[in-house]
Amino acid sequence: MNQSCLQANTALRNLPSAQTVLVVLLSSAALILLCLVLAWWTWVWFSPRPEAPAVLVTEIAGPPDLAYNLFGAQAMPVSAISNPTGMAIQLLGSVVGTAKQKGYAVVMLEPRQVLAVQEGEEIVPGLRLVKVSVDQIIMERAGSRETLSWPKSRANLAAPF
Repeated sequence: MNQSCLQANTALRNLPSAQTVLVVLLSSAALILLCLVLAWWTWVWFSPRPEAPAVLVTEIAGPPDLAYNLFGAQAMPVSAISNPTGMAIQLLGSVVGTAKQKGYAVVMLEPRQVLAVQEGEEIVPGLRLVKVSVDQIIMERAGSRETLSWPKSRANLAAPF
């Protein structure tokens, strides 16, 4: 019996202690966690970047009057603008004015007479240029306002620079 106790005592001494087992388990868990963190950051730093999705540009349906207030300009009330002029005037060009300078319009009259008219001046006697905008000019004849817009074929051209 004495010999069996000695063998059991030697076997117990050869077994690792609970502290040793705990240290080995915690070291292994820390090493695994370190490997996972390194793998994560390697993937983040060296993975291919996703391409930005293409933006679909659609034309906004609606009158351009909706955007006038975006930049501080106010739209002309629709009731103040009447039907286009009955006179044979063709709009050839326009230079929109700023707060300090008046705009200009280049128009062609019936007998192929080309005029450059500043806002506030008369195009012909009794017909005054009131306002020059990007897509039309507004004229006034005997207190009523008339519009003259770009021809339809020019409306599809690119915007001026």
